[in-house]
Amino acid sequence: MLEEKTLVSPDIELGFTPAEPDVVRGDQKIDEKTFQNITAKYAKYPGGVPDGGFKAWSVIVGSMLATFCTLGYDNSSWGIFQEYYERVLLSNKSPSTIAWIGSVQVAFIFLPGLLTGRLFDLGHCKIPYFIASCGLIVCTFLTAECKQYWQFFLVQGLFTGVSALPSTWPSMIIAIER
Repeated sequence: MLEEKTLVSPDIELGFTPAEPDVVRGDQKIDEKTFQNITAKYAKYPGGVPDGGFKAWSVIVGSMLATFCTLGYDNSSWGIFQEYYERVLLSNKSPSTIAWIGSVQVAFIFLPGLLTGRLFDLGHCKIPYFIASCGLIVCTFLTAECKQYWQFFLVQGLFTGVSALPSTWPSMIIAIER
């Protein structure tokens, strides 16, 4: 036979105390000195907002420009390329086939980000960044010479995505790190 439980109210069993809300009542006071000590111990800039001067702001501007040149070119302008390819250069191909070029390009920017993030953490960023920047410029000029679908796929889809990869993630991470 089941035991009957004595209830204080229909929702609460005896022996169960409801959790108190996480609020400070009027009779409680937070020890402000303790709070300031914790903040001073763990905060990087406890006095206020850091201002790194010209060097810090030049890093932010450089990061913005690099992100604009990689993600802005690859991600934002792809719709213009696709429409032009559908109407003029690759009019015999379906829109979904042409969309594979942009999909591969964006995939190669984002998927191998773990590798470039690790290279950045190890400090091996300058040479891949320089090579990728040169590769991005070469791919932009080679795209103008393409005539067939496989050429567009290879140059703009694959090589442009791979060239934008080493310069995309470090340019976004550097603003946070420095």
